Amino acid sequence: MTSAEATRVRLVAAGLALFAEYGLEGVRTRALAQAAGVNQSAIPYHFGGKEGVYAAVIDHLVTELGEAAGPPGDMLLAERMERFTRAILHGAQARDRILLIAREQLNPTTHYDRLFAGFVEPMHREICVLVARATGESADDHLTIVKAHAVIGQALGFAVAQTTYLRRVRRTRLSAEDIDVIAEVVGEMSRKALQ
Repeated sequence: MTSAEATRVRLVAAGLALFAEYGLEGVRTRALAQAAGVNQSAIPYHFGGKEGVYAAVIDHLVTELGEAAGPPGDMLLAERMERFTRAILHGAQARDRILLIAREQLNPTTHYDRLFAGFVEPMHREICVLVARATGESADDHLTIVKAHAVIGQALGFAVAQTTYLRRVRRTRLSAEDIDVIAEVVGEMSRKALQ
């Protein structure tokens, strides 16, 4: 990895943490550069400014989540929901990913379209197809979209309401075993909900 590539990687990693915590408007370029351990002039040089770093963070999320969830394929709803759940809960930066996505859902920036087109919509459409397959309805039917959204909500509940779960099980963070159990239960509950 070149020095320039390393600088971009550090800025994206720092950007994810800071944008998740403070939002796009709440992050100053000085704080971003300091968190990344780079000169402040690296931000406009590599990304054109703070907005460019934010766009790169969104692109990073789209790539990372897509890779973790795996490609669309001929699978059952339970398997897709297990993969989706693992994708959103895995890794050291899971909290930051979840928080940034929640921010974009609640108060979309102009960059939400990138997240929607790159990961959210394709995943939602795939789950709609799987729900339709299980129910015999059309994948584009409004009721199918509602059902798919409800199924997705099971996984998102463990993401955005993670603190409640962790307190109930008397833990401070999700372990790999927790994520496996949660993913399996979400998959099973998704299958049973549509029987």
